[in-house]
Amino acid sequence: MAFSSLQLTPQGDIMVVTLQRKTDNSMDLDTLQELIDCLDQLEEDKSVKAVVFTGQGEKYFSTGIDLEWFTQAGPEGVPVFVRKIAEMTHRTLTFPKPTIGAFNGHCFGLGAIWSCAFDFRFMRQDRGWFCFPEVDVNIPLSGGMRELVRGTLPFATCNRLLLTGQRVGGDEAVKMGIVEAAFAKEELLEKTLAFAQIVAAKEQSIYASLKHDLRHDVIAAYAKYLEETA
Repeated sequence: MAFSSLQLTPQGDIMVVTLQRKTDNSMDLDTLQELIDCLDQLEEDKSVKAVVFTGQGEKYFSTGIDLEWFTQAGPEGVPVFVRKIAEMTHRTLTFPKPTIGAFNGHCFGLGAIWSCAFDFRFMRQDRGWFCFPEVDVNIPLSGGMRELVRGTLPFATCNRLLLTGQRVGGDEAVKMGIVEAAFAKEELLEKTLAFAQIVAAKEQSIYASLKHDLRHDVIAAYAKYLEETA
């Protein structure tokens, strides 16, 4: 299956999925559906043992929602888009294989929220911010996103980032428990792939079971929202 917003590059038994939409790797409705379809495809592909997500270019992992597209979606399109966000993040959250983020640049808004559904996250040390700007752009968290962020990050980190909109760089993101490590630009993907290889070697059924158990409450919150909005 071909994707217009994603590039799939196998690295041994690791699949690197690169966001490649516009200059900021922002997301519209089609991008969300492509991510769902991509994960469905990669789950079925027995040769893929883990997935690494990154972005094209050196400035952005993803700025999240494509605001230009969003403002044109209209009153009927907005709830459809919000539900599709929940479907995509839920699909990522429940994906049975290891998922790892390699933030090549800014990780904002929906990009940051989605990344909380990854099992592990890595970031550039020299460039890029991690940020939840919702408090500054007057957008509430809904559809399981609140539980996802709260269930992924340490409470103090979640509290500060959500209520202040603070932008956090690589080294501080490590200290705050957002990412596992921060690396120089030229090392980021290499180091992330090395870590991905470690978790890719785990027995998948056990890995998937433990992952589901750890995230049980967040998964249940998403399931409830998706049922209520069906």
